Amino acid sequence: MKNVLLITEKPSVSRAISQVIGSSFGDFNITYKPLHGHITCLYEPEKYKDSWKSWDINELPMIPSNFKYEITDKKLFKEIKELIKTNKFDFIINATDAGREGEAIFWNVYDLLNIKTLVKRLWLKDITDTSIKEAMDNLLDYTNQDLENLKESALIRQEIDWLYGMNYSRFYSISSYTGMAMGRVMTPVLKLIFNRDEEIKNFKSKKSYYLEVLSKSDMTYKSGNYEDKLDVEKMKAEIDKDKFLICKEFQKNFEYTNPPLLPDLTDLQKEANKMFKFSSKKTLDILQALYEKGLVSYPRTDSRYLTKAVADTLKDTFIKLKSYKDTGAEWERTNQLALLSNFDIPKRFINEGKVTDHHAIIPTGKTSSNLNSDEKLLYEYILKRFFIIFLKPIKKEVYRIIGEKNKKEYKANKSLVIERGYGEILLGLKEDREVVKEIKVGEEIPIKSSKIKESITRPPSHYTEASLLMVMQNPTLSMVEDLDQYKDILKEVGGIGTPATRAGIIEKLKKKKYISIKNNYIYISDLGQEIILTSLNHKIQDISLTGSLESKLKEIESGELDPSVFRKEIVDSMSEDINSLKESTEKRVMNRSGAVIGTCPKCGGHVVNAKKFYKCENYKSDSGIMCDFTLPGTLCHTDIEVEDVERLLNGEETEEKEFTWKSGKTGSAKLRLDDEGKLVFIFPENKKLPKEEVGTCPKCGRKVIEGKNYYLCEGYKDSCDFIFGKTLCHSPITKADIKSS
Repeated sequence: MKNVLLITEKPSVSRAISQVIGSSFGDFNITYKPLHGHITCLYEPEKYKDSWKSWDINELPMIPSNFKYEITDKKLFKEIKELIKTNKFDFIINATDAGREGEAIFWNVYDLLNIKTLVKRLWLKDITDTSIKEAMDNLLDYTNQDLENLKESALIRQEIDWLYGMNYSRFYSISSYTGMAMGRVMTPVLKLIFNRDEEIKNFKSKKSYYLEVLSKSDMTYKSGNYEDKLDVEKMKAEIDKDKFLICKEFQKNFEYTNPPLLPDLTDLQKEANKMFKFSSKKTLDILQALYEKGLVSYPRTDSRYLTKAVADTLKDTFIKLKSYKDTGAEWERTNQLALLSNFDIPKRFINEGKVTDHHAIIPTGKTSSNLNSDEKLLYEYILKRFFIIFLKPIKKEVYRIIGEKNKKEYKANKSLVIERGYGEILLGLKEDREVVKEIKVGEEIPIKSSKIKESITRPPSHYTEASLLMVMQNPTLSMVEDLDQYKDILKEVGGIGTPATRAGIIEKLKKKKYISIKNNYIYISDLGQEIILTSLNHKIQDISLTGSLESKLKEIESGELDPSVFRKEIVDSMSEDINSLKESTEKRVMNRSGAVIGTCPKCGGHVVNAKKFYKCENYKSDSGIMCDFTLPGTLCHTDIEVEDVERLLNGEETEEKEFTWKSGKTGSAKLRLDDEGKLVFIFPENKKLPKEEVGTCPKCGRKVIEGKNYYLCEGYKDSCDFIFGKTLCHSPITKADIKSS
């Protein structure tokens, strides 16, 4: 018997596997140890070099000679290390999720263990009894070049993300004096949102008019659109006078709509956002839970197709799903219809070439009554998407009619469902009983009424997570940028990001407060706009950059590209670009509004001009140092100049300045910073804010001024004792009363 350590990505997967094969399988004695996702991370910059602790533009680019990882869950790592130390394992089974991310999770831990124990791979497409036993019978060796290539692509992807994130975040944070997090996928996605918001902001609506005509058979005809309402009014007068159109064209066709392909992760995220308002992350989390319960196949797939071998098993899968009672009616109806075609699956669902690591998401045949409400919603939708692959298309009668009056055309379109097909199960479609009577060309079409309608062009909608995922999957749908030259690359790699990472990118943008969600729509924040405007036209925003990098990673996976060659390309390209950015920054730094003015009295950072105010460079920063020091650019309607700020930061008072307070009163004062770094007024001769004159003192003839609770002589407590309260016998004494007394 061989002693084996089986490492999974999550405890739930460990439990699922152990429930099927227990502590022994064949000649293996199995010890289970689950991880909790990633328990490692790449070093922060300062752990590579002390000088990288300082956010200094001269230290860029930061290129580690060797990337290093550290443990984030030291307790769990220690348990794994002790387990290996006290047991002589013949080999370790890597049973993390089958894909690039799973490889990264396992090998980051394995390399830090500093061991040489043999590793084999358990490659699971789903967590069913049959799949687990088959995969255990066919463990993969890392002598398999495809596995080794996948491992290399996983590790280098982490390094690329570190290089782009750390270097460009630091460069733009330092040069703009605002904390900015950049990323090779996150920033292009933010640019997509920025472009859409700008498109909406700059959209100019156009108004036009058309005539809507209702026939006596209740068919609605519409004219073309006209800018001048008078043209439509003339057309209406002609229609209302004669009450008929002449049929110019009558077409009747049949339209067939096939069932949609089976879902991949992105498709389910889009649909769940539309139907249930689930965020993409929530959908992924629910899918992962369903997968770990053995109810659905592997969720992080980018394929919407099946292999022939899998397709051949799906009649049995369908039969097993009869036990799930909450879709009992849909199951019975599908069974009734599918029997007519002997459960034949159309060829359009089967494509060996478009299934790489994992096929489309389908139910496994296993069911459960222990689902929460959100799991139930998504699971039942997956079941319906699965049921309909056995069903016929929706068949419609489609009518196109053109009526004419005085050489002006009026068009009517009508679509009638005559065979519900898959729409009965997925869409709840009903067949139309309406009958459209044929109209012969040249025949009169009697008119019941006409109405002038106004049409206003509207801007595109803000992105929802569903529509953003669609553009991430196919960026050429975005009409803002000309991506023609990159179409092939973007199509090949499946867009920007991967199905496994897109939800995380959107969540990161939310967490950083670069975007917000309101009524399911996505809006860019002020900080998000600042990031895009600061790095405008730089390749970090470029969709094609992340697309080309993803293409290179796929070449590594397929063995077409040497990882070391790719690493050198990335380092050389980044070094050249960062140095170019630094050079251009140095040329304009003396003239830019963000030049350093002095030292922050709170944290010792640089104080810079942020256009509308002055701030510490660590104000709202991602650098790890948080500081709240700011000074206004305008105070009481008076500009605070750079020279004033320099004096304040040097511990000096400003020159005397004229201020206008909220009450409308004006006066002179100097400014200085107190011990807490707060701005305070210094009035001439230590006097407080000047008081308004309300009359003449009856005792000495000097001014009577208004205090908080009294009216008093300006010489009170000097040479005069005149003072009068603001109330008398509970009645208020006004300034007018004092002036008239």
